[in-house]
Amino acid sequence: SKTNDYLKSQGKASIDWQLPQNC
Repeated sequence: SKTNDYLKSQGKASIDWQLPQNC
């Protein structure tokens, strides 16, 4: 998701983007 991409770009540890089904 856009939010997950944003969190990854910010180096945040988000449970959501760590889940394969939410890639």
